[in-house]
Amino acid sequence: MQGMSLFKGAVVALATFGVVCPQATAAAAGQTAAAKPVVHIARAGAVANIKTAKTGVFAGRVVDHNGSPIKGAEVVVRRDAKEVTRIATDDRGVFQVRHLENGDYQVASGGTEGNFRVWNDGSAPATADEYALIVQGEDGARGQYGGMGNGMLLLTAAVIAAIIIAVIAIDQNDDDNNDIVNAPPQSL
Repeated sequence: MQGMSLFKGAVVALATFGVVCPQATAAAAGQTAAAKPVVHIARAGAVANIKTAKTGVFAGRVVDHNGSPIKGAEVVVRRDAKEVTRIATDDRGVFQVRHLENGDYQVASGGTEGNFRVWNDGSAPATADEYALIVQGEDGARGQYGGMGNGMLLLTAAVIAAIIIAVIAIDQNDDDNNDIVNAPPQSL
């Protein structure tokens, strides 16, 4: 009986793990993803390195919080709080600035601003990106502050409820098994 109780506990533990880590997420981790550009997300105040490679053009893209390009978004490039240029994005949300010197720049579009260090010769660090990414939108910015949405709150409550129900079921099952084992023998 002890083996059966252990087996049932293991099944409940696996079921709880399945609720916390759904199969789709676990299965996706084993698949090879299609080649996508690497996106480095800088923490507030950090500087992202951008190499201009052989083109000598500082390029970037402006997207909304869903990743859709923003056509005609105004991009302002500053150095030491002095405006260097103001440009609009094309149909793909791309902007390009030519003839920037090496150095640190603040790039703003909408309510979003990023700090970038531009490298226009072969001295860029190996981790430098080829273009900047500016993500506009209140929803994107809100996610950076770690707020828990209603969906996540509901999922957390469901997981806690499943764990409580599993513990009660195991305890009840153990009580039922103890009653059978400790029952007095009946005479024939």
